[in-house]
Amino acid sequence: PNPEGTIVRTGAASNQYATPFCRYGVSPDFTGLFMGDVGTMGIKTKAFLRLFPDPPFKARRYYMLLKDDYNNVFKIAHKLRKEVGDGLNDLMVWPSILFQLVYAQTINKPSGRPKITGPVFSVTLEATDQRILDVYLEKTEEIMMKDNVTRPFEWHDEIDLDLALSKDWKFTLKEEFNFFQKYISTAPPKSSCTTCHKVPISRLNESVQKGVQFNISNSKEFPPKNPPYPVFASFLMFLPNGNCVIVGGLGGDNTDENREATMNIWHKKIRHQVRYGAAHYWLGESISQSIVEAGAYTPEFMQ
Repeated sequence: PNPEGTIVRTGAASNQYATPFCRYGVSPDFTGLFMGDVGTMGIKTKAFLRLFPDPPFKARRYYMLLKDDYNNVFKIAHKLRKEVGDGLNDLMVWPSILFQLVYAQTINKPSGRPKITGPVFSVTLEATDQRILDVYLEKTEEIMMKDNVTRPFEWHDEIDLDLALSKDWKFTLKEEFNFFQKYISTAPPKSSCTTCHKVPISRLNESVQKGVQFNISNSKEFPPKNPPYPVFASFLMFLPNGNCVIVGGLGGDNTDENREATMNIWHKKIRHQVRYGAAHYWLGESISQSIVEAGAYTPEFMQ
């Protein structure tokens, strides 16, 4: 490395006569060297991103699986991506444990206990016209209700009376931010030990089952007050390229008496994920170290 800080321009920017507008075709793809490196290959001082118009018409619907079967999650997700296409803004699947935890913390509960039978799909649709959005809603309903695999789900009716019904849902950045903060972020003395990783949706069921088995097999190694299911409970975010992100992690105890146990189980979980083919994308020191410890890289790659 040059201690004086050499500037490298990649993509179309590598042509001194061009403005940045594309990544490929001008030169070797040096951009890839700086993707996922967490600053080890250099400091990014400027980046160019393509922006797309934000369709003004949006809707969200929820559907619960009648059985805890992630093979059906894969089939439904594949069909939604294929048949709803550009109308699909966001597709997530939340594990059943999440609803049990949220219900236990809810103050304004419905009169009856919720019947949680499986994970819940959160389907967000968007369009440039209300009529087009209605078509997307009809197609989504057709896919989700076919073969009696899912049922409509409402947070308001089954979990929290203070939450709006799906038909009244409105997109706001504040809501999306608060969702992340409420269910994923931690507060001192906890520390967020993420295990987020990508897998192909075709291997979704296998990956989820292996994750559950890890939690069961290693339950005695968890720090006190951190039972395995809430710790590594994860939800799925589906990507346009056919992969999905399994979001989750450990709310670690950053205290003298529990820090070592927290780090040990965190690293062990990551090594386990690496060995079933996961691709981690938050590569800080701990995750990078765990990938190496798992033997992921071949000798040729390391050289």
